[in-house]
This record gives sequence, structure tokens and C-alpha cells, in this order.
Amino acid sequence: MEYGLAIAKLNRDDYNTLQETQNTCLRKIYGTKTNHSMAIIHHLTNLEFMVDRVTTLQAKFIFRSYNMPDDALFPTLLPHVRQTKGLRSWTSVIRKNKIWQSLDTTTQLDHHTVTNSNLKTAIKQHIKNTHIQHCQRKNSKLLNQCRQQLGIDPILWLPMTSTERNLCVYYRLGWITNHQQQPCSNCHQTTRLSKQHLLSCHRVHRFLSISNNISDPISFILNRLPKTPPTSQQKRVYWKIIWPKLCYILHQLHRTCRPDYYTAPSPPKNQFGHLLLKWIEPPLQTAKAIMKHYRKPNSEEVRKAADSFRLSPKDLLRQAKDNEQYYCQQFDRVDKLCESLRAKVKELETTLTKKRLNHRHF
Repeated sequence: MEYGLAIAKLNRDDYNTLQETQNTCLRKIYGTKTNHSMAIIHHLTNLEFMVDRVTTLQAKFIFRSYNMPDDALFPTLLPHVRQTKGLRSWTSVIRKNKIWQSLDTTTQLDHHTVTNSNLKTAIKQHIKNTHIQHCQRKNSKLLNQCRQQLGIDPILWLPMTSTERNLCVYYRLGWITNHQQQPCSNCHQTTRLSKQHLLSCHRVHRFLSISNNISDPISFILNRLPKTPPTSQQKRVYWKIIWPKLCYILHQLHRTCRPDYYTAPSPPKNQFGHLLLKWIEPPLQTAKAIMKHYRKPNSEEVRKAADSFRLSPKDLLRQAKDNEQYYCQQFDRVDKLCESLRAKVKELETTLTKKRLNHRHF
């Protein structure tokens, strides 16, 4: 299908049909009935609109056409195409392709100097420009609150439960809020449960320890989610504290707007976010198993462990060393505490024995 899109000359009706087909598939995947959140879904999944996808495929086909061998099918047919009416369609594809025109090579007759890296850079820049145009449109507030970097959003692939992932996606798409007049279960007022009301009613800024100057503290934290396990102990401690609180407050917001979905009481916040916390800091046994092979960074066990944590072997070994140092410090503290407790127990035993002796003496 994509090969046909690269060589076909499409009109506006064809683009609309393709886009509607893509929107229908996305609606079935995400369980929505409208196209209001399509721009956000495309951005979260790093999925191009069909117009941009056709432009990208045509630019790649134009690039391959100038690098094909002379005995290939297209270079063989190209002289016959130029003698017929096909010349208009081929030249129009080159002239109207924004990615190829951004390379500034079609007017200088140096098509062969274009490299694959130049084409990739032009494609990325075109996608960025398209995203900026979508952000500048009306009713794009939720899109502007998402990550500005291109790529699949970490909330779609980081380890978490299905409930936690659904809550994160629902908040991104604006599905947690409810703009209808209904009583708020938190403040017991009949009002529109908009995002501003929920953030102020639940005191989200104070709960997450974020400044009030930030309009959306939840999106602020979601935009800072790491793509790889953090190597510094300070960042790991930060996510250990903030991630369960974030999952808990998302659960509370959704519970306030959709009270019919919940019958059991809310679980405590320490029951949220365990999968991501395990991914952020591996267990002690993993760190010790890796440290056994720290002299062999290319061993098979280290490679498998690095692939499971999406790290390079060197980064994984560095993190294992940090974990070992951290746990050794914790064990030293526990040993000192145990020694102090033993000393206190001995003191208590001696005082008790003295009291017993004195009591017997009297």
C-alpha cells in the first residue's frame, strides 16, 4: 500500500478518504467516537497524518530514483515517460514535494549529492514544522501540554499496570475531566468538573510539591518521565516519591469525575507505581549478579540484562556499581542501628538484673 502511495498522484478527496480510514482505526484502538483528540493521538504515538506520510514516501522514492542502477525498471521507463503525458505528473511530484524542495538541490542539477542523512534530516524537520503548525491552531491547548520532542510518548511503553497507563492516556487526551454540571464528591459543590476545578479542589500543586506558577503540574511531571532508568541516586529517589503520588492523584481525579465506575474504596498511594519503580531501580540480586561480571562488559549475561533494562552494558554496570554502593551504605546503617539496639538491650538487662538483686536483698 505504501509503495502505491509513493507513486500515485492523489487529489484532495483521496487524502480525505485515507485520513478518515486512519482515524477510524485509531478510534477503534482508543475507544473514542469522535476525532477531537486525533492530533494528540498522532503525537503520542509518533504517527504521521496521511498527507505527511505520502509526502515522506514520495520524497524517499524521489531519492531512490536518482540512485537506482541504469538497468532498473524505473530508469528504463523514465525516457518513455518523459516523451508522454507522464512528464507532467512526475515533474509535479518533484516540484510539489515539500521535503525534497527543502533540500534545495532540484534547481542546481546536483541530485546525486543528496545523502541518506540529508533526507532523514529534512524529513524530521518537516515533521517538526507540521507539529508546530498543529500546536498553533485553535483548541490545541492539550497538544501544547504534551512533550514537544518527537517520538513515542513514554507513557505508552514504560512498565506500569493497565489502569495506570489508561489514566495517563486519559489525562493526556482530556478524558478524565467532565464539563457537565454535576456534584463534586471532593468539595460537594455542583459545578463543571473542568481541569482547573479538579487541580484546585484536590490541591494537586501542594500534593505534588510543585510551584503554583506551573499551570498543569501533572503534565509537567509526565513530560519529565525518563526514557532510560536514571543513573543518579537523586533522580531515582525523586521518582520513587513522585510517581506513586502521581498515579494516586490521577486515580482520585478520575474517581471524582466518574464515580459510577468505582464501587470499592480507593487503595492507599503506596500501592501504585510498583512496576515503574522496579524498572527505575533493579533489585539487589540483579546488581550483585551484574557486578560479578564487571570485568567483562561484553559478557552474554550483561548484554541480556542491559537489553531488559534498555541500557548499554557500560551504563548498566555503572548503575550496578552505584546500586551496590547505595545498598552497602544502607546495610552499614542497619548494622550500626542493630549494634546500638543491642547495646541498649544489654543496658536494660543489666538494669533489670540490678533491680532484681536489690529487690531480693530487701
